[in-house]
Amino acid sequence: MKPIVKILSLLSVISLTLVPIYCDTNGYIYTGPWQEVPTPGGWGNLFSCYFISPNDGWACGDYEGGDDPDKLILMHWDGSAWAEYAYPGWFDDEEFIGILLHDLYFTSSNDGWCVGSLVYKATGEDSSSGFILRYDGNQWYVFEDHLGEGVGSVFAISTDDVWFSCWELYGINSSDLLHWNGSELEFVNLSPLNLGITDIAFGSANDGLAVGVYKFVYHWDGVSWDLITYDFGGEYSCVAYDTPTSAFIGGDNLARWEDGEYHRDYNYNGTYNGLHFSSPDEGWMYGGEPTEEHPEGEGFIWYWDGVEWTRFKRAYFMHPRDIFSIDYQDAWAVGIDDTGNCGSWRYIP
Repeated sequence: MKPIVKILSLLSVISLTLVPIYCDTNGYIYTGPWQEVPTPGGWGNLFSCYFISPNDGWACGDYEGGDDPDKLILMHWDGSAWAEYAYPGWFDDEEFIGILLHDLYFTSSNDGWCVGSLVYKATGEDSSSGFILRYDGNQWYVFEDHLGEGVGSVFAISTDDVWFSCWELYGINSSDLLHWNGSELEFVNLSPLNLGITDIAFGSANDGLAVGVYKFVYHWDGVSWDLITYDFGGEYSCVAYDTPTSAFIGGDNLARWEDGEYHRDYNYNGTYNGLHFSSPDEGWMYGGEPTEEHPEGEGFIWYWDGVEWTRFKRAYFMHPRDIFSIDYQDAWAVGIDDTGNCGSWRYIP
């Protein structure tokens, strides 16, 4: 029996050398660091995800099938599989043609927020109306609706300190903020150069950033929003804090906010579309940069270790729209896969 054992051991070593394999507690076999995890979303696009823990996460998006207006792309991760959250009929009194969910944020497993747009037909043209959903640990419900043409992003500092970005809330070609203070929604106008907020983030209640079209950056100091910079030649699409006083800003370039100072040229070589940090020395980013083989740009994912970004090629089937870091051994990306279906991918080294 000993020779057989030795042969089997040798074959095992060869197999592991050729294909790195990792099995998690649920029995999934991973043949690489980013493994696609099936979703029940079907034909559509996942725009946002948020994980309270490795066994408790949510993702939301946009159903693009066009033949089922009651389709809601909202799903929950329980540690082993994604499950759909059924549409409860919130907007059945309106003639809508689609429900778009843009962003998610949670302060705990019993307190979550989701924002989006209700798209409907009016006088032969598509139009939309924004809404806010809230989660109480058992169910989602409509917290507020008919907010401009859409609510694009949400960030919750605490249960009584939540910020939202809205499109054309009180003006044409403008983007505004709403603030939930625990008792009411307060309207905050960012002017004069704000023509579209794409993302908001906070390191604390006294340090926040709003970014968007024309690379404008607004800073919140706990009292007011101040315009820091703008550039009519581009756009910022994402922002995330890695410490309470420092953040990265992504878009047509990668910029840095650090201790009250804006640094534009952290990296000016590509397009950076999504950011998330679990700690000051662990985070992820996705986007694209030109290479010798693909001068028009190639898709990459970057890992932040607290000092520098390390670049990795994205798998050919990955088309992320959001990325989330739970900890240094567990991260998620959601978006759309090569078949046009809602896609999710999990990173486990």
